[in-house]
Amino acid sequence: KVSIQGVGPGSPAERAGMKAGDQVTRFNEEPVGSPQQLSDLIGSSLAGDRVTLQVARGAEVLELEAVLGERKE
Repeated sequence: KVSIQGVGPGSPAERAGMKAGDQVTRFNEEPVGSPQQLSDLIGSSLAGDRVTLQVARGAEVLELEAVLGERKE
């Protein structure tokens, strides 16, 4: 799982409901084990794609839907 350190204002993550401290455990049903793996999964998707993130927040497990934005170089 990957711990989210912060969420930018107006970002796709914020619009999806993600918060600092969330732990991303799945990206579109794919288990996420490292920050690099999450980055690779996001990178293999296109801007505008709708994705499902499974997130652990404290004792809760949430499914958040996000629409990917343009990647910054």
